[in-house]
Amino acid sequence: MIEMLPEGYVSVFPGHNNVNLSYKELSAIVSNPIPNRVWYQNLSNIKGIYLILCTKTGKQYVGSATGKDGIWGRWHDYVVEGHAGNYGLKNHLNQYPEAASYFQFSILETFSAGTAKSIITAREHQ
Repeated sequence: MIEMLPEGYVSVFPGHNNVNLSYKELSAIVSNPIPNRVWYQNLSNIKGIYLILCTKTGKQYVGSATGKDGIWGRWHDYVVEGHAGNYGLKNHLNQYPEAASYFQFSILETFSAGTAKSIITAREHQ
């Protein structure tokens, strides 16, 4: 069987527990939301705690997605801004300007869209 995939398609959504995206892959998914709509649907409908790993330096950043577009919205901001307002990442990118291209994104824990921000941020800091 041959399947024609739309231009801009990146990959099958592997389930929340198996997400491990390079910055390049995440950027392609965010830049092409229609062919990657399953990613959009799955990441925008949940809140969560995620990990960004810089494979160049080994630095790890744990963050939380608590906004209305869930993990999708937060990760979209990383693609658009590079640091999404994260002070630690801003400093890291100032020190290593090319570091974003070495970022790996994964999900550590998911929460339903109705979960209060206070619950998620308390869990993030445990």
